[in-house]
Amino acid sequence: MNTGEGQSYSGAEIMGLMEAVGFVGPRVIPLPEMVRTSLVMSAKP
Repeated sequence: MNTGEGQSYSGAEIMGLMEAVGFVGPRVIPLPEMVRTSLVMSAKP
């Protein structure tokens, strides 16, 4: 993930942040090569 301040975070960092606030089962889903990014999905019970 990128922010307006120029920071970027890995999938593992985002998953850790999500788990810390109560999300469960986070996973990284790679998007097509031309997009050059991934999607992190999770659920909040």
